[in-house]
Amino acid sequence: MRAGTDRVLADAPKRVALASNSSGAASAAPNSAMSAHAPSDGRHDGEMCNFPLDPARRKCWKVILKMKDGAGTGAWSKRFMGEGEHLHATLAADGTIRIALDGWSSRQNDAMTGAMHGHLADNRIDAAGRWSNGVRVDGHWTRAQ
Repeated sequence: MRAGTDRVLADAPKRVALASNSSGAASAAPNSAMSAHAPSDGRHDGEMCNFPLDPARRKCWKVILKMKDGAGTGAWSKRFMGEGEHLHATLAADGTIRIALDGWSSRQNDAMTGAMHGHLADNRIDAAGRWSNGVRVDGHWTRAQ
């Protein structure tokens, strides 16, 4: 029994060292991931615009984009019905941003989706894409100070 106890005590420092190394690595990863997105965190003021085939029908509206840890949300009310429309953004470490849109078609009054792709640089987000009905949409935001 004494030999087994000595072995357990001899292995204890190794287990402590392994535990502290693995917990240190685990705690370092979230901090470095969060710091990579820190320049984008916060409120971004801007607008989105639809570009239908008829340029005279171009419509723009204000959208506040709130970013935190590489994810963002924004919302606005539909001009005609007060229905809620929103976006979800995902920011990659290289500054590439993908935005999923959920909205309403003004003509058919049906739910509609869309997607935009863009980039974050110098506290500015620029993205462009299309709604599911083919109408072009773009967005431009500047980080609030």
